[in-house]
Amino acid sequence: MTINKAIIRVDDLRPGGSSTEEKLRWLEELEGRIRVEVLERYEGELPDLPDFDRVEFDMQSELQASGPYEALYIHYVAMMISYRMEEYDAYNTEKQMFESLYSGWRNEYNRTHQHKQVKKSYKQ
Repeated sequence: MTINKAIIRVDDLRPGGSSTEEKLRWLEELEGRIRVEVLERYEGELPDLPDFDRVEFDMQSELQASGPYEALYIHYVAMMISYRMEEYDAYNTEKQMFESLYSGWRNEYNRTHQHKQVKKSYKQ
């Protein structure tokens, strides 16, 4: 899923809920979380993340989670909008959807990628 597609889908789900800049910030936070909690723990080169700090970055950049798990971005941003708007029932529903998709994606990634080897050192 691209950044642009995620924002369009959130706007369809929660029109007028927040600015594009705010949605971009939440997507950036989630991409950072994915990088720290998942990607950095596995062998191989880390994929490039979209450079959200550039004034004009590519809205067609791909986000990390894809396929059946890509909706986690929509539910995460919708969750943050609900929280900001103090709509706590909607927040809890979106949070459950997000956590289910994120957990599924993380488990799938774990099954299909090799963990980094931890080198143990013993002091005598």
